[in-house]
Amino acid sequence: MARKASKGGKARKGKRPAAAKSGLLKAHLSALRRTDPQLAQLVAQPLAGKHLRAERAGRAERAERAERAGGAVCNLHMRGADGVEVPWYSEGPKEALDRLREDTDLRGAAVLFLFGLGLGHELRELAGDPSLRLRRIFVIEPDIDVVRAALRLTDLSRALKKGNVRILAGRTPSQLGVELSSLWADAQLLRMSQAVAVAVPEGARRFHPEYHRIAQKALQDSIAARLKGIGDSTLDAFLGLEHTLRNLPIAVAGPSLAPLADAFRGRPAILAAAGPSLAKQLDQLQAIQDEVLIVCPDTSIRPLAGAGIEPHLITSRERTPRTHKHFLDLPFQRARLAGLTLLHPKCFEAFQGRRLPTFRDAAHFAWLWPHEPRLSFRGSSGNMAYALARSLGCDPIILIGQDLAFGDDGQSHTSDTAFGDKQERYKHEPRITVPGWSGQPVTTTALWYGLLQHLQLDVAANPGRTVDCTEGGALVAGALTMPFADAIAEFVTGRPGPTPDAALDQRLTANSEAQRVAEAERLHGLVVQAGADLQAIQARCSEGLRAVQGAAASTLPARLTELPPDVGILLAEPPLADLQQRRVQLTGMAGFDHVVTPSAQAFLVPWEVELYGLQRQADHGGEVTERALAAFERWFELVGVVTTGSADLLAWGEHALHEAYPTLPPPGAPLPAETMVDIWMRENPRAKDRWSKPLR
Repeated sequence: MARKASKGGKARKGKRPAAAKSGLLKAHLSALRRTDPQLAQLVAQPLAGKHLRAERAGRAERAERAERAGGAVCNLHMRGADGVEVPWYSEGPKEALDRLREDTDLRGAAVLFLFGLGLGHELRELAGDPSLRLRRIFVIEPDIDVVRAALRLTDLSRALKKGNVRILAGRTPSQLGVELSSLWADAQLLRMSQAVAVAVPEGARRFHPEYHRIAQKALQDSIAARLKGIGDSTLDAFLGLEHTLRNLPIAVAGPSLAPLADAFRGRPAILAAAGPSLAKQLDQLQAIQDEVLIVCPDTSIRPLAGAGIEPHLITSRERTPRTHKHFLDLPFQRARLAGLTLLHPKCFEAFQGRRLPTFRDAAHFAWLWPHEPRLSFRGSSGNMAYALARSLGCDPIILIGQDLAFGDDGQSHTSDTAFGDKQERYKHEPRITVPGWSGQPVTTTALWYGLLQHLQLDVAANPGRTVDCTEGGALVAGALTMPFADAIAEFVTGRPGPTPDAALDQRLTANSEAQRVAEAERLHGLVVQAGADLQAIQARCSEGLRAVQGAAASTLPARLTELPPDVGILLAEPPLADLQQRRVQLTGMAGFDHVVTPSAQAFLVPWEVELYGLQRQADHGGEVTERALAAFERWFELVGVVTTGSADLLAWGEHALHEAYPTLPPPGAPLPAETMVDIWMRENPRAKDRWSKPLR
């Protein structure tokens, strides 16, 4: 880029960012190829635009600035669409770094999100400071040319060689939102999600202010959504465990989902969700219902039935008893209910069609059915329907009715669903504005937005195509968008091969009587063994509580006040080291992962998050240790309660299996006096009003 004349007529010292020492770029690329080969490939390319100009320091100050800021290039300028240049630094790197430290709360931070890379001086400074004890650093930079410039002009090799720095560059806001959500699938990173610091250099506020505002909000949303979506409440989990045990005879009868793996590879499927837009597409769907696999969540089946459409597969995942209202008096003959075994038993009783017991990629299911396929999904029955279609190999998966937003007249759902088209529960949900399918913003709720994020992650992970033909509602990032009529013409009409009914009938067969007996015996043995395992866990919880109480009554070692407030360090120091060892040993005991963890999941992961978050609230190790003792006491206490509750529920499985297969040994314990639904309705008075009529 040519130098421009300054106001006084002198040429300003500048250089094109691409003009760099090959050795510096080579060192950076070598480090990146080990940690992020895709970014290395992008950085190796020349700058795509001419909107950046690097400014060199004056000769007299060049040596000093090179030492303090990591290079003789001291500023980066970006020219906007109006031709006006804005600088990354208003004064210089040293002054900006000092202000960034003043403005950013870095105390006890384990993870840093740096919004904006600039020339990389901030990254170099913060990553190289051993007092910060940062375990992970993420840099959010929307302009890939800025990254190319920084890695050509500033020595960042020390920061990149550590392997704990990741640069998320060139993402659109929607792409960044999906990627941030996926980050928290890393259990170690999630554990540190309340020990996150956010740093926004002054240059980022000038270069891309709106992008970084959206990006910071996306970061907050991604953490909140992940923590909110961790497991079920203990009461919910107990409800699912009880239902699963009561439904063991249904699972024994089969058929297995295994023969359907990739049964529809390369063939389309239509996922008909129950959003307000579904009504406009029912006529088109009715005309092709025998030509293409139709998968739908339970909420959609009554609107489909009203339009003369019978889906092939229906997904259902809710354990609440009123879910069975979806299945009452349906005129279906071919449809199969792919219901999770945690459904209330009334759901399987109400559905008069064929059953397809289905399992989820979760601990209770892995314990009881380790060799059966398990669907991996988070969210609603709609998300489950997408996971099922993907497991069958369907390509593309065509979405209709997938609004995840309010309709023009305030509808939450299409008409004729079991619970109405303007459901009361959604009126009180927090509202969010998101990009719409049509290009115009639409209004959604916090709940639907979470489901949308889950769907977008599933779409990104799917090697096949996803085509959103909802013609309304929220935009599904990563999916192709087209009218439903165009998708039918391109993907459905005239495709050869057997009908969906024939393909399903060919592969799905019920278990023989001998297979059923053998499976019942296997499950009975697992349930009985789990009872013995849980007794051992209860004893260890009691021992852990006594150890915590002993530590709390003792004087803490004086040296703890000299240690930094770093939980990772303190867990290796007494008294926390002993308690941590007890906790780790207990979590490794037989029965913990498969039986206790699912029921305590909503506590176990947030407990670790809060534990590591303590280091952001204290000045030294002694303060953290005092607070951590109380946290360990809560852990052993609650795990003991959950273990006791889980042990009581095992009787449901023994009784259900013995009733269906009397040759099995009689149950070793009586049934609990109350079902979990009874307890839930007692604990939640509003639930009684909602559920009592359907149940009686």
